[in-house]
Amino acid sequence: MSAHEAAILRIPAGQGDCMRALLYAEIRKSWKAKRFLVSVLAFLCFFAAVYAIALKKERAYGDALVMQLHYENPVADNQCQTLLFNLQRTPKEEEAPKQREEAYLRCDIQYATSSWTNMQQSPEYFDWHDTVRYAKERALGYQKLQELGLSMDMVKELGITKDTLHRDHTYYAYFLNHDIKPYTSPYEPTLLDFLMQIVQQDTMLLLLLVVGVLMADQICHDFESGTYKLIYSMPISRGTLLIAKLLTASFVILLSFTIALLLFSILPLLQHGLGSMQYPYIVRSYEVSTWSSLMIKAVPLSMLVVLCYIVRQHGWHLGRRRCPIRCCVSAPFCL
Repeated sequence: MSAHEAAILRIPAGQGDCMRALLYAEIRKSWKAKRFLVSVLAFLCFFAAVYAIALKKERAYGDALVMQLHYENPVADNQCQTLLFNLQRTPKEEEAPKQREEAYLRCDIQYATSSWTNMQQSPEYFDWHDTVRYAKERALGYQKLQELGLSMDMVKELGITKDTLHRDHTYYAYFLNHDIKPYTSPYEPTLLDFLMQIVQQDTMLLLLLVVGVLMADQICHDFESGTYKLIYSMPISRGTLLIAKLLTASFVILLSFTIALLLFSILPLLQHGLGSMQYPYIVRSYEVSTWSSLMIKAVPLSMLVVLCYIVRQHGWHLGRRRCPIRCCVSAPFCL
């Protein structure tokens, strides 16, 4: 007889005492079987994957911005030179409506774009306030062109639209108004950005998969050991047993997640710093939100998803009293 079976045989008859004894026995068994250590290692691997994704996004953003400015500069310069040449050769009384305003605006945009490109490529030689100001002036110049009803066909091919211009202007104006130095990339894996990346769409599914596998392992690992043959012969409710196992599994997973997060957070904290809770982020609807506002929405939603999954697993196990081995194997695929 195993130590776990012996502990179950000593369970008192009272419902409250029975639940406490079951929880204690399950927690002790998880610790002795090193399932807690396995959970910590699994979450450390998950955090390593999240960190790698954040680094990849950081490099991709920098390359994409440089390439966009590389293609945008010649277009802005050509428009500026062409319009200025036509304006100089046109008598003032023969100028078309808004011709002079368009020429000056195009040249202002060209100057802001060129300056932003140079400062973006060599940030160590320039004040970040100037870099952000030129980025803001570029977006503001294009917005003025739109307000005048002038053509934007040339830059639409570069992905410059009304929504992106509004986003860029709001984004860079926020830095200047709040005197916040921008990161090298919005995806720079500071500690706060790393926490943000955990609840993103591309990593949240992976987190749920890890939680699902660990939850199924915590709940179902006794089916082949013969323990349940002993349990079913005792006056213990199956529902009580499953609730105890679910509570134990939730406790072990939550504790191991917290410990793994504290251990892995040392890496982004030492390499990139803490970050700022007031740093602006661009969300899918082209709106600018801060880290604190996004996490206030993301954390409860993430916990609700995990809680719904746990409740779903509980109901599913209660309904599948037959074929327990197949229940264990199929549990992770409920996701």
